[in-house]
Amino acid sequence: MTAHTLAPILHYVLAERGWSCPGPLEKLASCFPAIPTAGLETTLIEGERIDLQQRIRGSEETRLLASWLAGKETLSEPWRRLRDALGVIAENVEEFWLELDAVADDPPLSVFVRLPQQPADEAESNLFNIVQAFGVSLSRSRLSDLPPKKWTGLCRSALVVGWG
Repeated sequence: MTAHTLAPILHYVLAERGWSCPGPLEKLASCFPAIPTAGLETTLIEGERIDLQQRIRGSEETRLLASWLAGKETLSEPWRRLRDALGVIAENVEEFWLELDAVADDPPLSVFVRLPQQPADEAESNLFNIVQAFGVSLSRSRLSDLPPKKWTGLCRSALVVGWG
């Protein structure tokens, strides 16, 4: 278990409730920084698959994430994109969630952002800036086609944006 990750926090919370931490869940938790907000996702059919999410809200948690990313010796492409987009994300969202899907040895990273209540043109501009910060190529006309007030997948396991 890595001390500067979510894993020890998750172990503590689960143990306080009398639950154990399954190996796959511990593995995912060790891929997140030590910020104590998490969510679990599992299918009702399969039962074996567990995805782990971590909410990042406010400047302090964003700073902790940035510091954690800066301290990593190597980062995969999705984590580098996240690191590079953090400044733009922090300026334009109320909160964001990171998600790792337990489907592979190197689980894919998804990022979900929540835009604040704002006029549609301002929301569209902020959304465009966020997408561009991730290095995702999306024209303004394509962005205008995205349905507001819906969670919209912009590309596989890369960025999902919602507002409203």
